[in-house]
Amino acid sequence: MYLKRAKTPTTWPIARKGTKYVIVPTHNIEKGVSLMLMLRDHLELGNTRREVRKATLSGNVLVNGKEVKDVKYGLALNDVITLKAAGENYRLTYSETKKFVLEKISAGEAVEKVSKIVGKKILKGNIIQISLLDGRTMIVKTDAKIGSSALIDLKTNTIKKVIPMEKGAEVIVIAGKHLGKKGKIEEIKDEVARITFSHGKKIGLKVNNLMVQK
Repeated sequence: MYLKRAKTPTTWPIARKGTKYVIVPTHNIEKGVSLMLMLRDHLELGNTRREVRKATLSGNVLVNGKEVKDVKYGLALNDVITLKAAGENYRLTYSETKKFVLEKISAGEAVEKVSKIVGKKILKGNIIQISLLDGRTMIVKTDAKIGSSALIDLKTNTIKKVIPMEKGAEVIVIAGKHLGKKGKIEEIKDEVARITFSHGKKIGLKVNNLMVQK
């Protein structure tokens, strides 16, 4: 499936001018981006879809520790991309210009990711099931509040810990005009968090527009 370039989400790191159509990710269209786009346009793994597809079919590309061969695969915030041949690891995040970027990380950092808890259910036997921003549903052993984040062990696909949305937490803005900015929570009152950004500016933002980082 393809989308007209002019109608693509503004978070996709592509020029407004170019080929008429752009490949659409398999999922996370509004909140994510295709593997193809990040491999070709950001990491320059190839100049064409065919070249990038060849790299993925060879088993060289991992997403969150698993081989992905579909170049249309939809990436979500904080997903980890590994290039096996190069021994390189990257994490999908937002730049302060509100575009998706790949941030190079160490092999140690590539074994886990953080995602925001956006839903919760109590299943039979008082088992807690949570829904995450990246589309996953997982079982958590301890109570987890909506709005907190889950630190996921990508090797075992289990939750290592829940990171609460609270004073002192490091956050990234995931929606609104401040998308991509990072800072620390100074206080939370009436679902609004007072954030201090790295440059020292303070501003109040709805907690729904924030995600706690590790």
